[in-house]
Amino acid sequence: MASVHGVRLPLCLGLLVACGGSETGNPVENGDVGESAGCEVAGSTSLPFDRQSALGFAAADLLDNAGGTRQQTLRWQTLRFGSYGPETGEQTLHVTITPVGSTARLVDYRQKQGGGEIALDCADQLEVDVELRLVSGGGALDETVRSKLVARRAEVSTLSASFDPEKLAGSLTVSAAELGAGWQVRALNLSVQATRYALSGSLAASFEKRTSDSVGQSPGAGPLAVFGLAPCDNGIAVPLSATGTASSAATLSLLMEHANASLTTGSSEQAVTLAFEPAGDACQLFADEYAADAGPAVQISGALVVKAADGAIDGRWPVVVRGNPDPTGALVGPVTLELDSRANAAGSTLAERYGITQLDTTGYDSTGVRVMFSLSAESGWSGSIVVEGFVDPVCPAAQPGSSSSPGCPGSERSELASWQLHD
Repeated sequence: MASVHGVRLPLCLGLLVACGGSETGNPVENGDVGESAGCEVAGSTSLPFDRQSALGFAAADLLDNAGGTRQQTLRWQTLRFGSYGPETGEQTLHVTITPVGSTARLVDYRQKQGGGEIALDCADQLEVDVELRLVSGGGALDETVRSKLVARRAEVSTLSASFDPEKLAGSLTVSAAELGAGWQVRALNLSVQATRYALSGSLAASFEKRTSDSVGQSPGAGPLAVFGLAPCDNGIAVPLSATGTASSAATLSLLMEHANASLTTGSSEQAVTLAFEPAGDACQLFADEYAADAGPAVQISGALVVKAADGAIDGRWPVVVRGNPDPTGALVGPVTLELDSRANAAGSTLAERYGITQLDTTGYDSTGVRVMFSLSAESGWSGSIVVEGFVDPVCPAAQPGSSSSPGCPGSERSELASWQLHD
């Protein structure tokens, strides 16, 4: 029995209207198009598993990555509200994906005619009917469901499934005791991504509240559990040891080989040490999602530890590293590093955020740092660190009775310091 009550969330009025997007923790770029998002089926072609489709790969390629039984580590999560049981912490998870039948479908999707919906991407996809079985070590999951593997490219396929919380074969129960009276668990939603590196996915609950004339839905309190590699927004997750076109190993190796460089400011030059600490797995970004003319890219988020000999810089910066490996894993062009705008350094001062000292910021309302480094095996490090100060404008007040605001100039920007990085 699953029940829901608790924190007040907005009630979406209308006929089955959702308040938000997926919390399953997997990207949707390569997911099932389906007859949604303004798309409809224009045609379908049946293909044997071993026959290459017009997309350049066969169903057998997808089943090589996803088929059979895989043992994973299932990591149960902490919800924002509500509770579940009986498993917690880490458990083993066996995922079995078995094809149903002996043929796949190449499905041609197109923009819906006269439907009024805006289609984001009606790309064709290869679909394989499968049976999915999930068994967790503590017995919370013991489920079997029909679904389908779908793919638009050979590197990744996805699968999604929903479970009725009242009909689970395992012992899992979910309760959102803070949503309030009338709320109930609507479904448990599973999302899986399969690549040659891993099966990855998550299980999340969605909740609903029905009245006589409306249905309210909440996407839930975050995933109940996750397994496999962490998801990537615009590609597939790869281990830090990956080689070939997805080579994170070549990128990390180059960084480790170049731990020493020099910083120049004006006529002064000093030594600087640089150490990169990955924050997790890497991401392989596809050419059409990163840069159409750059080829596939590998992206790794982490921290760059920067220490200048004179102590003017002693920081740990959140950065994003990108490299472009060729099919053999050799890097094409330089590796680049820039500050990660999604993970700004904590703190209010330059010293707290970036470990930059010995600068007088008196008279400035705020400061900012721009960093762009490049590293190649041939020429080593290059790039710059620029520190800027900003003075906010004094904006004139609106005239009494006026319905418009007077113009206001932007902040005044001044360069406080800069360093050039080189070998």
